[in-house]
Amino acid sequence: MKNLTTEFKVGLFTFLALVTVIYMFFVLSPDIISPEDSKEYFTVVDNASGIVTKTHVRTNGVSVGKVEDIKLESSHTKIIFSVSHDVKIPVGSSMEIRTRGLLGETFLEIIRLPDEGKYIEQGSLIPLNSDKVGFTQLIGIMGNIAKDIKKVTNTLADVIGGDSGKSSFKNILSNLDFASKNLAQILKNNRNGVSDIIENLEAFSSNMAAVIDEENAERLDIILSKFESVMEDVRSSANNVKLVSTKIEEGQGTLGQLVNSDDTIQELKAAIADVRSVIAPAVKLKVDVQYQGEFRDDNSNQHFFNMVFRTRPDKFYLLGVTNTKIDEKNTTLVTTNKIESGETTTETSERTVAKAAVKINFQFGKRWGFLALRFGLFETTGGFAGDFYLFNDKLQFTVEAYDWDSESLIRRVAYVKTYSKILFTENIFAIIGVDDLTRMTSSDGIASAKYRFFAGMGLQFNDDDLKSVLGTAALAL
Repeated sequence: MKNLTTEFKVGLFTFLALVTVIYMFFVLSPDIISPEDSKEYFTVVDNASGIVTKTHVRTNGVSVGKVEDIKLESSHTKIIFSVSHDVKIPVGSSMEIRTRGLLGETFLEIIRLPDEGKYIEQGSLIPLNSDKVGFTQLIGIMGNIAKDIKKVTNTLADVIGGDSGKSSFKNILSNLDFASKNLAQILKNNRNGVSDIIENLEAFSSNMAAVIDEENAERLDIILSKFESVMEDVRSSANNVKLVSTKIEEGQGTLGQLVNSDDTIQELKAAIADVRSVIAPAVKLKVDVQYQGEFRDDNSNQHFFNMVFRTRPDKFYLLGVTNTKIDEKNTTLVTTNKIESGETTTETSERTVAKAAVKINFQFGKRWGFLALRFGLFETTGGFAGDFYLFNDKLQFTVEAYDWDSESLIRRVAYVKTYSKILFTENIFAIIGVDDLTRMTSSDGIASAKYRFFAGMGLQFNDDDLKSVLGTAALAL
């Protein structure tokens, strides 16, 4: 080698360099793959940093293709690449972006699964393996970590760097020093107590060793084996629950169809809406309780106790009881003996007798503005009534007609009653009126010219008043 000339050495070095370049160009370069011998695929990435056209595509460390085109789309980047025609890519394979070293080249790596006879078709997507972190992503993560560390150090600098921070840090150190001295003094003063604690721990460990002898060890083994059996049952139950939830999620069975079927959900919503429409009046129900006492000029009286159920502002039901008197014909036979003529005469007399009774009111009413009509049972007989409201319901005029008995010997057509009600407060009212306008006298069958006037007072409460009263009573108790 010493006899070789400088020109020969230069020529040899140039020849070796030329051979190396030719090898890299024809063997390692992806351009040697002609379009006729390649298949195209594509992948989608969020960041195509380092990837350019003609970037190598490798699999198992061997260059099998190159990047043909890079397209920027709305939310990601599409990389189109070609692979040698004889390379088979099994279904389920994925792509990774890899880098050789810190400053090495960036290339695409095809991670192929075991060959099971099914392959990805030409022109299809080979998904990116998002679980793997490339060198670029690693550098980005390290940069984020560095930023977080910088924030922490800046915070520590702000806390400790100032005068107050230095003072606080000195206080912490002095407190630690004081605590350590106190602890040393406590241990020094209670050396015997610490020794007793250690002896007690030793005695406890000895007792535990005595408890866990061979016989108890067998019992513990039995307990542990049973515990393992219980855990197996728990695992089995968990698997059953998982199986049931999977079937429900897949829409199997009645419950699965109920959960996953849109038609079933719509029907359920419709049923709930129907139920709401049915119970809505009950939810909006308002209840009024009324007491009304009437005192007539013939020294008779009548008392009413009613409950008014308002399902809507314009509709209501009235349910109540009242004490009244029933007019009945009482026939009396009188026998007179006349001794002189030897004849016996019989006289018959009739009179009307009023008997006390309890009767029921059950009526349905509807209101239109200042007018309300009611029909139903009035003192256990059919009838109707009209109510006229004035001055924001402070004044009420009422006409009632019931007990329609065309053959009655006491009154004509029906029992007619009219009265006025004056509301002093929301709960107290007065009443005045005329009772039984069509009543006839018992002798001539003509309507009595003497009307039966009455007056009275009443109380009324709504459900809000009752709730307040009941709440106050509960607090008093």
